[in-house]
Order: sequence, then structure tokens, then C-alpha cells
Amino acid sequence: MKRPLPLIPRGPRRPRKRADGRRLIFGCPRVSPEWELGMLHVLMKPKPQTRAHVEHRAGEQPWGPADERQLTDVLEVLNDRLHADFVVHRPERGEYHFLVEYTPAQSPEVLALAIALSRRLPAQWFVLDRLFVHAGVVHRRQFGYKLNLVPASNVHLPRPIRAALRGVF
Repeated sequence: MKRPLPLIPRGPRRPRKRADGRRLIFGCPRVSPEWELGMLHVLMKPKPQTRAHVEHRAGEQPWGPADERQLTDVLEVLNDRLHADFVVHRPERGEYHFLVEYTPAQSPEVLALAIALSRRLPAQWFVLDRLFVHAGVVHRRQFGYKLNLVPASNVHLPRPIRAALRGVF
């Protein structure tokens, strides 16, 4: 007897097409991503337990001269150790305090910048493409699309970069 449905081969999904010329961003948003996602959660599912996360908090992240000095210090150390020269944009207005545009080839160096800067400024949230960095820990949205932030367990610095930065941060 023939099968009623044809056999469809199942296997792993196709890898995403990645354009090498695309530009990614790393920056410090003026509004905390944790607060933004929490507010979206409250608006979509208004319950007392979800409201408690954002009820008595402001979402703005302050950025002062001391934070600017920390950014400059970290950039100098990374330039000395990794010979990575980043172009930092500091817009007067907009969604970010500072922005760094980078290519996918520069991702390990920018990840090192994000982790080092977040360790120096543990109160700030940073955005690294689709990832979020806070207090030296890299986070991502749960399952890639949910509103909960969870630690990203598969994001690590490559061994040569860790060796170059050993004892610095």
C-alpha cells in the first residue's frame, strides 16, 4: 500500500545568508533595554507581577563625564593590546549615548570592548547587535524573540583575545 503523504526529507535548517558587507552596531542606549522589554511585557500582559518590574523605575541610563573617561580608558587599552582602532560616534541627540559601527570580521574585538566596558560600568546596559551586555554578562532575548532576557551561554571571547587581555580587566 502506498503512503498517503509523500516522504519529505527532514534535516537541519539552512544556514542564514550573511552578507559580509553589512554593518553592525555596539552602543549604550539612552533607555535601558531591560526596562524597555519589561514595559512591553507589562503592556502586552498587564498583571500585578509583571508590573512590579518597571513600576517605580525610570528607564533612562545616565551618562556622565566619568563614564566617558571609562570608555576612553577601555578604548586605549584595547588599542594597545589588540591593535583595534574603533571609530566612536557620540551623537548629541538620538537613542544612544555613543555608537561604534563594525563589520562581522571585527566581532571578537567589539565583544571584548563590550565586556570590558560593562565590567567597568556595571550599572549600564549595552547593545551589541542582537545581544545585550550588563555587568560583564552577555544576555539575549529568550528563544530569540521573547521579552525575557536570559544569559547567553554560547557567547565567548576567542582564546587569543582572552590571552591578550589577561590581567587587564
